[in-house]
Amino acid sequence: MSLVVTAAVADPDLLFFPWDTPLEEWPEDIIVALPRGISRHIVRFVRIGDVVHAVKEIEDSYAQREYQLLLQLQDLGVPSVEAAAVVSGRT
Repeated sequence: MSLVVTAAVADPDLLFFPWDTPLEEWPEDIIVALPRGISRHIVRFVRIGDVVHAVKEIEDSYAQREYQLLLQLQDLGVPSVEAAAVVSGRT
């Protein structure tokens, strides 16, 4: 399977992250040190330009569902994190 990015507006800089490496092993030089809450999944923060993104490693079906839910919350004007993309097809 090849890498697939699902996004309303895809940032090409997303492609330069080490998607073939488990998130837990991403190099410290691309990680932004921010406080993290409790999560059942591995979460890392990375910077693309002036924007910090939370990257979460979860199953593809959960990621797609969460992405759609966040888009719906944005459409309703409900305060939430902004959905950026789902990256799937990682090996």
